[in-house]
Amino acid sequence: MYLSPAVRTARDDPTEGVTARLIVRTDDEVASIRETVETHGAVEEETRFGSIRASVPEPAVADLLDSLPEVEAVETWTAMAEEDGSEG
Repeated sequence: MYLSPAVRTARDDPTEGVTARLIVRTDDEVASIRETVETHGAVEEETRFGSIRASVPEPAVADLLDSLPEVEAVETWTAMAEEDGSEG
């Protein structure tokens, strides 16, 4: 699983009171990871590219990553284009 540098920082050195905005990409159905993400934060959107945009408190990022089934990548939302249809 690819983790962007910002996600690795949130995992390894989380800041209380800060929310990580994440893109979780999977090759499987998004439904397979939605419940796990919701356990640790909030699902903001499911994209048409097999991704979930989520908001997760930084202290919960490590537990989320440990709990996820096999996913392709986890990156910060701000590292990805935010216009609809331009993720990739």
